[in-house]
Parts: sequence; structure tokens; C-alpha cells
Amino acid sequence: MVTSFLHQIASYPVIYDWIQRLAGHEVIDEHMRRSLDRVVTQEQLSILDVGGGTGKGRRLWSSQSSYICLDNDPVKLSPLVRNPAQGSGLLADATRMPLGSGVFDVVVCCLVSHHISDLRFPFLLAECMRVLKKTGVFLFVDPVWDSTRPVGRLLWRYDRGSYPRRVAQLDSNLSQCGSILHREEFTTLHRFVLYLITKNPASNVENLLVDHNAIHS
Repeated sequence: MVTSFLHQIASYPVIYDWIQRLAGHEVIDEHMRRSLDRVVTQEQLSILDVGGGTGKGRRLWSSQSSYICLDNDPVKLSPLVRNPAQGSGLLADATRMPLGSGVFDVVVCCLVSHHISDLRFPFLLAECMRVLKKTGVFLFVDPVWDSTRPVGRLLWRYDRGSYPRRVAQLDSNLSQCGSILHREEFTTLHRFVLYLITKNPASNVENLLVDHNAIHS
């Protein structure tokens, strides 16, 4: 009952953004910036922020870049509706994106996968790689389950995400998506893992799905 009420409150943009700051999003942003500096040199990019909530991820990118924030919560997307100059909001399911293939220079999936069940998780990864350009970069960041961190265990109890994964599981899943250019772990209140991935013709992303084309049939 209490958890359900907290989840409803957390959907409001102001509360959602405050929770993100409390959870250490500034630290996460800094790790993302430093990682992206390794591979991103252009000012004008097409960005897809998967599960981007209120679109605060826009602050990571040049004003010359185009930014689309995809989320399944219309309440969170409302700030982008009111201020489209900050980017475009797209109400959609991240495991079934209404977007063309090979469209984006960068696809970001930050603090999303723990909201996705094991059954749907491969579809999330496959969709992120599908919409990425051949020369694009996939940035994936998520907290992981770590039984040695009492604060982390407490946060997982009240998190809307019901599917915390261990590092080994994410390593296995993400290595099938393409070539891992960079991987790092860091901690705030949670323990996090970050990946930078490019497409690889020899990757096994097809193994994540029996027939990915069936999603769009």
C-alpha cells in the first residue's frame, strides 16, 4: 500500500526529478559525460533517450543536437510537451519503439532496465540496437543488485523497478549487443555499471530474440 502510493507520487515531474537528484544523478551524469568524451566528437547528433522520464538527459548534449525522450508515462513527458524547445517527447513502449531502423547517432538507456522483466529485457536491448546507426553508440547505465550494500537493499525495496540484475547477467546480455568500447563500475547510494557499445556485424544480438522482425510484423 505504502509502496504503491510512493510510486504514484514519484510520477510527478518535480518529485521525479528531485528523486533523481537524491539518488545521485549528477554523479551518474558526470560518468556518462566522461565516457561519451571517449567516442563522441560531433556537436550535431541525433539522440534517443530511452525511458528518459522528464527529459533532463537533454543537458548532456549540445544545443545543436536533436533530442527525443521516449517514455511510457505521459505525466513525466509533460515538461517536454510544454517546452518543445528542450526536445521531443515520445510516448511509447521501449520494447516496441515506433521508430525506423538505423536512425540515431546515440541511444541512451539510463536507469531503465531494472523496470523491465527478464522476458522483455532482450526486446529492450534489441530495439535499442535496431534504431542505432551503424556508426552509432549505445550508452547503457543501470544500478545492480549488491547484497553487501545495506542502503542499496533498502532502496531496492521501494524502487519502482522490480528487476534488479547482477553485474554478471548484464555483462552477458550487453556483450551480445555489439562491441563493448568501455565498461566501468561506480557507486553512489547504489552500485552502478556503465557500458559504451557499438554495432558489430559479428555480434550475437540476434540470439537475444528468436525472430526480432516479428516485433514489427
